[in-house]
Amino acid sequence: MPHVGGMHIGGGSGLHAGNKVRFENVTSGKNVAVMPDGRVHGHGDIGPHAHFTVEANRGHLQFKCDNGGYLAIKNGELSKGGGGKWCDFNVVASVNGAVNLRSPHGDWGVGFDGDGSIHDPKVVKGGAHGQFKLLFFTQGQRIRFGCKKSGKNVAVMPNGKVHGHGGTAAHATFTVETARGHFQFLNGSDGYLAIKNGELARGGGGKWCDFSVIGAEHGHVNLRSPHGDWGVGFDDAGEARDPAVTKTGGHGQFVVHDA
Repeated sequence: MPHVGGMHIGGGSGLHAGNKVRFENVTSGKNVAVMPDGRVHGHGDIGPHAHFTVEANRGHLQFKCDNGGYLAIKNGELSKGGGGKWCDFNVVASVNGAVNLRSPHGDWGVGFDGDGSIHDPKVVKGGAHGQFKLLFFTQGQRIRFGCKKSGKNVAVMPNGKVHGHGGTAAHATFTVETARGHFQFLNGSDGYLAIKNGELARGGGGKWCDFSVIGAEHGHVNLRSPHGDWGVGFDDAGEARDPAVTKTGGHGQFVVHDA
C-alpha cells in the first residue's frame, strides 16, 4: 500500500489532525497496534487496535486508536497512554515516503523488530526499525469521497464522465484496491477513478487508475496521480477541475465516508 508525504507539526509527513491512519512498520511489514491491556506490538492488525485518529496537542501530534488508547513512550518505554504528554510525537519524514515517530520529551523513537516485537525506544533512530508507511485505507474497504468545495460525492459514470454533483448509489461508491504500490478505486458500476494523460476519466484498472493519498487539513485527503503532477479536484458546482492545476488546496480535498 502507498504512503504519503507534508505537514506542519508533522515534519513533512502529510498528517493533519482528524486524519485516520494505520502505521505499517518497514521492518516487520505489519501494522502497529495498541492493545487494551497496554501492550504495543507490530504483529499486524486492521481492527480498532491498529486504526488511529490524529490529534494535535502542545504543538505535537498524538495518535488515539479506536479502542480509546493512545500510542505513547513513557520514560523510554513504548506503551499505551491516556492522552498526556507521553503521547506526544514529532513526525519526521524519512526515505521513500516513510516517517519516523519521535518523542519530543526524550531521545526515544517508536520501532519494531522483524517479528513485530518492540525495538528499544532508546536505541531507535532513523533506520528501518523506526520507519513507518502511513496507510489511509484498507484493501476491500467501501468508501465515498465527499468534495470539500461542492459538498457532494464524487461519481464515475458509465459514459466516462466524472463529476462531484453527488450520489450514494453504485456510481459514487468505491471499493479500495491496491496495485503497483498505490491505491485504486473501483465503483459499483465497474468503473475506476482515473487520471489519464492529465484528464480526469473513467478507467479500466491500468496504471492511470493508480493514486497516492495525501493527508490534508481537518481530516481531508488529496488524491494525486503517481504518474504525473495531477490531482483529482472539483469546483463549487461539482464540475471536474483541470488535474494539472489541482494541487492540495480546497478544490482537491475530500472527506472519506464509509459506504
